[in-house]
Amino acid sequence: MSTPRAEPRPLPVDELLPRVAEAARARRCLVLEAPPGSGKTTRVPPALALALATGGRVVVVEPRRVAARSAAVRVAAETAAVLGERGVGHQVRHERRWTDASRVVFVTPGVLLQWMLHDPLLSDWQAIVFDEFHERSVDCDLLFALAVHLRRELRDDLVIAVLSATLESEPIARHLGAEVLRSGGREHPVEIRYLARPDERAVWQRAAAGVRSLLADIAQRRRGDDGPAAVLCFLPGVGEIRRTRALLEESVDVPVRELYGAAPLADQDAALRGPSRRVVLATNVAESSVTVEGVCAVVDSGLHRIARFDAGRGLDRLRIEPISHASADQRAGRAGRLGPGLCLRLWTESEQAGRPRQPSPEIERVDLAAAVLHCLALGERPEDLPWLQPPAAGRIAAARQLLELLGALQGGSISELGRRIAAMPMPPRLARLAIEGARHGAAEVCALAAALLAERDLIPPRRFEEIAALAPLRCDLEDRMQRLAREQGRRQADGGRGRQVLRTAEMVTRALAAPSSYGDRAGDPRARARRTPLPRRPLSLPAGALQEEDREALGRALIAAYPDRVARRRTAGPQGQGGPHAAATRALMVGGLGLVVAGSRVRDCELLVALEVQGAAPDARLHLASAIEEDWLPEESLEERDEIEVDASSGRVRAWRRRRYRGLVLGEEPRAVEDASAAEAALLRAALEDPECAVAFEREPLAGFLARAAWLASVRADLGLPRFDESARHEVLAAAVVGRRSLDEVRRAPLLDLVRGAWRHDQLQALDRLAPVRLELPSGRSAPLTYDADGPPVLAARIQDLFGWRQTPRLAGGEVPVLLHLLAPNGRPQQITDDLAGFWERTYGEVRRELAGRYPKHHWPVEPPDENPTRR
Repeated sequence: MSTPRAEPRPLPVDELLPRVAEAARARRCLVLEAPPGSGKTTRVPPALALALATGGRVVVVEPRRVAARSAAVRVAAETAAVLGERGVGHQVRHERRWTDASRVVFVTPGVLLQWMLHDPLLSDWQAIVFDEFHERSVDCDLLFALAVHLRRELRDDLVIAVLSATLESEPIARHLGAEVLRSGGREHPVEIRYLARPDERAVWQRAAAGVRSLLADIAQRRRGDDGPAAVLCFLPGVGEIRRTRALLEESVDVPVRELYGAAPLADQDAALRGPSRRVVLATNVAESSVTVEGVCAVVDSGLHRIARFDAGRGLDRLRIEPISHASADQRAGRAGRLGPGLCLRLWTESEQAGRPRQPSPEIERVDLAAAVLHCLALGERPEDLPWLQPPAAGRIAAARQLLELLGALQGGSISELGRRIAAMPMPPRLARLAIEGARHGAAEVCALAAALLAERDLIPPRRFEEIAALAPLRCDLEDRMQRLAREQGRRQADGGRGRQVLRTAEMVTRALAAPSSYGDRAGDPRARARRTPLPRRPLSLPAGALQEEDREALGRALIAAYPDRVARRRTAGPQGQGGPHAAATRALMVGGLGLVVAGSRVRDCELLVALEVQGAAPDARLHLASAIEEDWLPEESLEERDEIEVDASSGRVRAWRRRRYRGLVLGEEPRAVEDASAAEAALLRAALEDPECAVAFEREPLAGFLARAAWLASVRADLGLPRFDESARHEVLAAAVVGRRSLDEVRRAPLLDLVRGAWRHDQLQALDRLAPVRLELPSGRSAPLTYDADGPPVLAARIQDLFGWRQTPRLAGGEVPVLLHLLAPNGRPQQITDDLAGFWERTYGEVRRELAGRYPKHHWPVEPPDENPTRR
C-alpha cells in the first residue's frame, strides 16, 4: 500500500535542484548550504537519484534515528512511494524498512559503517549524502573520510554531497574539490527573549514556566486565530522531558507530547504531526532534519547532552553542557518557519556571550577505539585517511593500545576477534564483554550487563550513598538486573532508562546469535528482507540472584573487557556495614590507582573489577564493581617470581615470592635474602630515591669537598677534574650499598671516602693546593673558605686579623682573587671587596674613624698594611 501522497509544496531549495543534478553529473560532489525549512533533506536526495544513471541509488546519512525515520516518511509521502519497498526506505538501530527496489535510503552513521564492513566499495550505491553535517559525530567524520578515500582511489563515479544549515562550507568544498551551492530560506523574523536575571531553579521548572508564559502570550496575540500555535521546548534529555511534562499537565489545557530518539514511533508521530495547538518537549533531535509541524514559538533550555570520554568507565558518556551560538540560532529558527515567531531562551543575555560560537566536533572529545578498529577492519590505517580534521596522533595511539589490550589487535594488525568486535553495535569494551560472555554460555546475562554499562545508570548518582548502605553484594550489575526485572514485572520498563537498556540488550543478543552471518542480519545491504524490524523476543531477566555459572561467566567476561580495571582490596570496613563505613574499604587497581569504595555494594571481596571510577588518586571513588576470583584471571596475564625490595617501614632489604596480574600483586610469601647482587640493586634503587641519602651529600665535610671540586673544575678546566653529576652520585651510592642490607647502613657509609676514591692522588693534591679548605691569616688564626661554582670563594675575617696583608689572596694558582668579607668587632660585614689594597688606601680611613669611636678597646692603626696583626 502506497503512502498517501502529500502534494509537494514549493520549497526554496527547489530552485537549486537543476544545479544539484548538474554538479552531481559533472563534478561528482557538491556542498549545499541551506537554512532549516528550505527542503534540502527531502528534496535533494530524490533529485540526486533521478540525476544519476538508470537505477542510481542514494544513501543519506542522518545524524539521528528520528531524523532518518522522519525524512523517509516525508519523502515517501511526497512521492507516493511505499515506505520500505520501492522508492524510499530507512534503517536505524532496532529497525529497517527498505528493499533492493528502494532508490533512496536514510540511515544513521553506524548502519552505513556496518554496511562498509561487508561491502567496502559500497557497490550498490551511487551517491552518499551527508545531511546536517555540521553536527560532526565521530562516525560521520569517519564515514566522510572513508567516502573521500574511496572516491579518490577506487570509485571516481561515487557522488558525495554534503548538506548543512550552519556549516563553514568553504573548507569542506576545498577538501572535496566541490562547488558550494547556497539556498535561501523562507524564515520569518523571530523575536528572541532572554531572562532578566539568572534562574537557579531546576531546568524542568524553568522550562515549564517558560512554556506557560509563551502559551499565554500566543493566546493573547491570536484571539480568534486558529492558525499554528504549537510550542517547541528544547530540553537536554528524557528525564528532564518527563519532569517538565508532569508540571505542565497539572497547569495547562493543551496536549503535551514527547520527542526523543528512543521514543515509540506512535509518540514521535504525535509530536511531529499532532494538533496545531500543542506543546512538544524535545531533545536536540528537533534541531534539524525533522519538521515539527505548526511551531510558532520555542522555549530553549540552552542545554544538551553530548558525548565525552569518561575515564571513570573507560567509555563515552553523555554529559549536560551549554549549547553553542550556532545551535541556539538553529533552535530559534524553528519558530520562524510559518510566520513571525517567538523564542524564549532560559538564560541571560550576558550568559549568551560566554557560550562557544560553534559546537566542538566529537572527534576532539570521545574515545576513538571504535573508529580506529573500523578503519583497520576495512584495511585502512587511520593515519592515512583524508580526514576533514585529523585526530591527534596521541589519541589514535591510545585507541590502538586499548584495542591491543582487548585482543582486537595483535602486533598492530586486526585479529579475528577484532573483526567480530567491529561488527558488534557497541563500543569495543562492551562488545568484548558480550562476545566473551557468549563464549562462556551466558550470552543473555552478558548482553544485559553490556547494555547496563552502555546506557545511563538505573540508579542516579544522588542515591549512591543510600545504595552503599545496603548489604554487600558480589556484583553491582546483578543489583541493576534485579531492579530491571522488578520494573518489568510492574510493566514499568517500557519507559525511560529501563526500556532503553532492554532494547539494547536484545539487539546485542541478536547480534551474538549468529556472529558468522552477523553482517547479513545487521548490515549487508544486499540482503533481501528489509520491510520489518529485526525479530525480537523477550529477554530473560534474572528475577533473583544469578546462578553461579552465570556469575562466573559474567566475571570472566568483565575481566576480558576491563583487564586494566582489576583491583585488589587493601583495607576493609566493618563487615556488612555500608554508608560511611564503606568508605573505609580501599583497593588498589592495576596501574597503581588507589580506590575508595563509595556507592558500590561490592566491598567484602578480595578481588574485583572496577567498572566505574570517579576522581583521581589518592581518593578515586569506586561506584560500580563486580567481585571476581583469582582463578578466573587469564593465565597469560599472570606471573609468579621472586622479588627483592627495600621494606618501606623498616628500610631493610626483604625477599618475597609474589603472584602478579598485570603488575598488580595478588599474593606474596616472605623468602630469605640469598642473592647479594639483587639485594644491593634493590638497596641502590631505594637509596637513589631516599631523601636522607640525598641530604647526606649536602652535609659537611662531603658538601664542602664537592663545592671546592665544582668551583676548581669551573675555573681550571685544564686540570681535568672529575665532575660530580647524577652519574657520579649513582656510582658513589652503588659503592655504598655493597655488603649492606638497610638504608640506615647506607646513610652511615663513609661517602666522602667513596667520592675521594674516584680521584687520582695528583688531583686530590691539586684540589688541596689550589682550592684549600682554610687560609692562614696574618694574625695566626685560620678562616674557612666558602666555595660556590657561580662565584669566587669567600673568606670572612675580622679586619684586625688581616693587618699585614697588602694584597688580596688569590686561589687556583693565582688566577682568582678571594672575595673578602671584612668584619667589624661585632662579627658583621663592614666591607666586601676583592681589592684589599684599594680598601686600605681609599676606604679604611673612614671605616677606622667610625669603628674606633664605637670600639675604642680595639686596635685601629693608621697604616694597617705595615702593622703586625692583632687579636685585639
